[in-house]
Amino acid sequence: MGGVGKTTLAKVMFKWSSEVYAVPYDMYHAVGPCFYCSAQLRPNAEYVELLLRSLLLLLVSNFTTSAPVRLTFDGCKPTFSTGQMWDCCPIVSKEPIRNFKPTFNSSRPIRIRRALQCLDEEELEEYRDKLETAYRILNALPDDDPRSLKNQAAFHCANGAGTIDNAGVPFDIHFGWLFHPWHRWFLYFHERILQSVLGDPSFTLHFWNWDNDGIVINGRSKGCTKSGHKFPSMYADPSSPLYHQSRSPGLDDPSLLVDLGRTLYFKDGETLLPPGPQLPDDVVLARNTEAMAFWFNGDSSTRRFYGRAYRAGDPKMEDFSVTIGGSLEVYAHTSVHFWVQGDMALTGTAAYDPVFYAHHGNIERLWEHWMRQAPDRVPEDPDFLDAELLFFDENGDTVRVRVGDVLDTHLLGYDYEETNDASWNDPILAGITLVTL
Repeated sequence: MGGVGKTTLAKVMFKWSSEVYAVPYDMYHAVGPCFYCSAQLRPNAEYVELLLRSLLLLLVSNFTTSAPVRLTFDGCKPTFSTGQMWDCCPIVSKEPIRNFKPTFNSSRPIRIRRALQCLDEEELEEYRDKLETAYRILNALPDDDPRSLKNQAAFHCANGAGTIDNAGVPFDIHFGWLFHPWHRWFLYFHERILQSVLGDPSFTLHFWNWDNDGIVINGRSKGCTKSGHKFPSMYADPSSPLYHQSRSPGLDDPSLLVDLGRTLYFKDGETLLPPGPQLPDDVVLARNTEAMAFWFNGDSSTRRFYGRAYRAGDPKMEDFSVTIGGSLEVYAHTSVHFWVQGDMALTGTAAYDPVFYAHHGNIERLWEHWMRQAPDRVPEDPDFLDAELLFFDENGDTVRVRVGDVLDTHLLGYDYEETNDASWNDPILAGITLVTL
């Protein structure tokens, strides 16, 4: 199969919302400025096995009796996943679970979540002081308080490592259509908890704008054009509760550029895990631009963006999946996790690092941006819209929420600052010719 052109796709046909999903086959190469454009296709036995296992999961999912996920904490137990045992079952509230549905409060202005690098010096200092104060309070809460930062991190573990039950099988909010709505709800309640402990209902969780390279394109660049593709300095102070010791020591270099090509790559016929070496800045910049353009515009189908349908009883993906997860999730999202390294690189520990919330704030913003680019970019399947998830609110009570109620950020009380995406948000800039086998 050597010599096949760039971005060769093996087409795998199955039905989901009447769309055909083309599974990327030659996708991960860290050679040259083009992330995808290897001179030849170099599959290996491990990758082919992963591909086949992913397809088997898809077939099982398609023949599963259709029903939306409806989570409970019943049956939660330690589980073995990603090579280790995870014991992170949520604290069960003494109060009964209540249903929660957001309502728009017209008496309050829409809060704006802003890009960290776009805050001026005074605004950044005020935001950092408030966030540090809130995190110190959360770190001091007792072990049985579900609002503590430790228990919020463990809650992400429980929903991602498989300790929570999904109709008889381990539950995982990754690699499927629940990834984006689950994390939006998670950040929503995290923000409400911060507002509560600060006594400030106007407090807003800002985001790490790592896709913004600061390159201004006349006539197309809008909003804040200041680059955000470096590690935010407010999280790098060892004396701050925003600091996390397990991160890559390379982040001590404030000039280091975020590399959005860290998900997976091949070398000499072997599959290697990141991080790999940091590439030269010009290579990283070119790869990041092309990667973002491709992920948003190379294949903009709803199925491709969200990943597999994930219903009650569907099996958890036990290996990192490049074939069944949504495009933004498995590429840019995971690349940043791997670039930061440490606890951020594992599902069970990622949310212990405070930068997790700034990172996912940007993922959520990009999801919203993608939905607003064109109509009909939300799955209409009732098994998606009616899926029911559990969270802890600002009082530590367990609430049941519905996926269909988290799709409108204005209903949740916030919107996003406009930032510069002109360098990548254009299908022409992807520069990729899709060739099918």
